Amino acid sequence: MKVTVVVRTYNRPEFLKEALTSIQLQTHTNWEVLIFDDAASIDNFTIYNNFKDSNLDKRIIYITTKKSHDYSKIVG
Repeated sequence: MKVTVVVRTYNRPEFLKEALTSIQLQTHTNWEVLIFDDAASIDNFTIYNNFKDSNLDKRIIYITTKKSHDYSKIVG
C-alpha cells in the first residue's frame, strides 16, 4: 500500500526540514510526498531539492504560489 504524505508550510523552513526528515526515517518505504508551500522562500525550495535528490526513487511534488495567501490564519 502506498502512503501519500501531505505537508503544508508557510515561512517555516526549519519545520519543513524536520517534517521531511521524519518521513524519510519511517519504516514503511512505499510513500510519496506532496508539499504545498504558500509563497515559497528560497530556503524551502532548497530543502525540497535536497530531499528530492536524496530520495530519487520516490515521487515528491512541490507546489507553491507566487503570492502568499496565508492559509494558516483563521478567518472568523
